[in-house]
Amino acid sequence: MENGCGTLWGVVNTLGEEMPLSKEVVEAVLRTELTDKTRDEYLWHLIGAGHPLDDGSSVSRVSLALLPGGEFGKNSGLSIELEGRCIGLDEIREHFGELTIVQYPRGRSLQETTVYAAAMPWGELSFAFKEEKRDCLFRILFRKKMP
Repeated sequence: MENGCGTLWGVVNTLGEEMPLSKEVVEAVLRTELTDKTRDEYLWHLIGAGHPLDDGSSVSRVSLALLPGGEFGKNSGLSIELEGRCIGLDEIREHFGELTIVQYPRGRSLQETTVYAAAMPWGELSFAFKEEKRDCLFRILFRKKMP
């Protein structure tokens, strides 16, 4: 496992290779400390800050949802919010090929997102674009493949 420095696509690839994810793996790859936001009998939600990457992009927020015992299960996911350079759909397609639209904005807010997904051997990788800045990637989400 690399230490998380480098480019956004290097970080994304490393996290994909480490699926299913754990708190420790996410902290190591994203070079951040995750702290408890909420924890109950169904879900353990952790959050953390991010850091700049070598390619001009920056991780601004990390959100990890795990099962209460720390396993990456069916309701788990890792969300990485981005800042810095604008990453467009064409750049994402260069790395992941054709994408499927899985969510459309409903026209109620500029905070709503259009979400594109790529099927990966380990699960699904999703890319969200906010209406207020629809040409720039806002969030990447990792979800495990379900049997």
